[in-house]
Amino acid sequence: MLFLLLGLPLAALIVQRQKFSPSFALILGTTISSLIGYITFWSYFINYIFGIVFSVCMLLGSIGYTIVLFRKKQLPALLKSPDVVIPALIMAVVGLAYLAVLYILPTGDPAELLAEGRFFAMDLPLTMCCPKCLQIGFTLAKIHDLYWGNG
Repeated sequence: MLFLLLGLPLAALIVQRQKFSPSFALILGTTISSLIGYITFWSYFINYIFGIVFSVCMLLGSIGYTIVLFRKKQLPALLKSPDVVIPALIMAVVGLAYLAVLYILPTGDPAELLAEGRFFAMDLPLTMCCPKCLQIGFTLAKIHDLYWGNG
């Protein structure tokens, strides 16, 4: 639910000012949180230090803004709405289901490595050879023939 902390307060403000339906708040909050996450990724990509500073500022700003909206009694009314509560609970249940599936089958690996092993791509021989072949000057058709037949 920390994911929604970034976008839901701003979405609540937009929904109240623009007189949108409360059911729009969760969709807008998720979209804003995703946009902030995407911008944060690119800020890390551009400069590591800037990415850290940006992500900490976004998190602290969101926490501060959430506190302000709670004191003004604007956010609690929205969070009590079934249009927000029910989809948020569904999101939480689906997230917990993914987490349960991740840990249900024993792999023999330590728990810290489970997500890394299941969600990150392995270095396959083709991913290492294909760029080298392209650099040498082979066409994609020639690489295909080398690895999958017609030698």
